[in-house]
Amino acid sequence: MPRPIALTACLLTGLALAAPAQADDMDMSMPSGHHHTPGFSFGAPAPEAQATRTIAITMNATTFTPAGVTVKPGETVRFLLTNTAGGDHEFVLGDTATQLAHRAAMPAMMHGAMSMEHDEPNGITVHRGETRAFTWTFAGAGTLEYDCNIPGHFEAGMHGVVTVK
Repeated sequence: MPRPIALTACLLTGLALAAPAQADDMDMSMPSGHHHTPGFSFGAPAPEAQATRTIAITMNATTFTPAGVTVKPGETVRFLLTNTAGGDHEFVLGDTATQLAHRAAMPAMMHGAMSMEHDEPNGITVHRGETRAFTWTFAGAGTLEYDCNIPGHFEAGMHGVVTVK
């Protein structure tokens, strides 16, 4: 079975999609978009009912508002994402290496046969005019990013910082 374009692009660039995982161990099913299930050193997705608070984030044309949030290690946060822009955006949570790998894979995914619909453990697509929830339990102290890695969006300012302390 051929490898998905996202994984192939990451392998070609030498970047990992996330924390080390074997391709054979990943869920490579892609019914509505690209999807993989690696482990993350910076936390894990969580059921919405476990959230202890909600942080509202607006996705504007070229920015996230707010551009930074602070959470506690072990805290479970529900992000309520509202896209007020004229096009689609994505919200991908990760450390710098995870974001670079995702950004490197995006052009290949856009030119391939893959859908750009994200339903990832660490990110989702939010269509224009849509509001979606994304819930995450944060691991230890550090700095993470929430980025829109659609080509050109990060470069235009679609990124934010999560300080875990």
